[in-house]
Amino acid sequence: MNILLADPDRDMLLCYARLLELAGNEAVTAFDAAGLFGRWEEKRPDLIILNTDLPGLDRGGLAARTAADPVPLLMLGLCRTASASDGDSPSAYLAYPFRPEELLQQIDLLSGKGTIKVNDHE
Repeated sequence: MNILLADPDRDMLLCYARLLELAGNEAVTAFDAAGLFGRWEEKRPDLIILNTDLPGLDRGGLAARTAADPVPLLMLGLCRTASASDGDSPSAYLAYPFRPEELLQQIDLLSGKGTIKVNDHE
């Protein structure tokens, strides 16, 4: 699966990308909203994972973009009651802190695959 990751924390972004690659996915990264939308144009992802605190992120613009090009979204953030998306794309919200297997489970649920089991050492 081709997954676009967007997070302003470069260390976390690299950790997420490595986790996804170990699970057999292709990970493309962006550090801000301009990068997110640019990468989205370059190669349409199967799923987008983004931090709700992404610099320059306009929720209205994100909703408009997902309405025009429906891609499942997984939003990462601090608020446990936040809405993931205002668009028509399938979406989910994962609150910090979370375990790596929780991230993989959300990805599987959004992609329609079910649940992944992760070894404790991964």
